[in-house]
Amino acid sequence: ENSWQGDVFERLGPAAEVLSVLTYVMPGVPLIYGGQEFGLDKRLAFFEKDLIEKKDSPFLNLFTKLNILKENNRALDVGDKPGNFNVLQTTDDQVLGILRSKKNDSIVFYANLSPNIKVINSENFFGFSNVFTGNQTSSSYKITLAPWDYVLLENK
Repeated sequence: ENSWQGDVFERLGPAAEVLSVLTYVMPGVPLIYGGQEFGLDKRLAFFEKDLIEKKDSPFLNLFTKLNILKENNRALDVGDKPGNFNVLQTTDDQVLGILRSKKNDSIVFYANLSPNIKVINSENFFGFSNVFTGNQTSSSYKITLAPWDYVLLENK
C-alpha cells in the first residue's frame, strides 16, 4: 500500500491521526502500516531493500496508548464476544460519534471528519475521562472539535 498508493500522511493528510484512532474504535483488529508508528513519511521502494527508520514520533506515543487501552478495556474486545458498537447521533453529518461498551467498560469517540471547526451537542458522559489527558469530562453537553480533531473517552 505504502509503495503504490503513498504513505499514510500522503494519502490521508491531516486526517491521518483521527482515522488511525478510528481503526481502534471500530470492531475488529486495527491495521498499522509498516513504519506508521515511527511517522514514516515516504514511500518505500518496492523492488529494493528499503529500511524503516525507527525514531520517536507522536504516532509511537499514540499507538502505545491505544494498544494499552485495547488490552485493558473490554469495550474494545474482539472475537466471539466483542464489545457492543453503537453509532451516536450527532448534530452534524461530518462528526462521527461511536459508543463501545461491554459489561462495565465503555469508550466514547467523537471525530470531526472535516476541515472546519465543529461544535456538537453530545450525550452526557459525566465521569468519563479523556484517554490521552486523563481529564474528567464536565457535565457540559457541548464538544468543540478543531478540524480533523477527535475526543476519546473511557469510563474507567
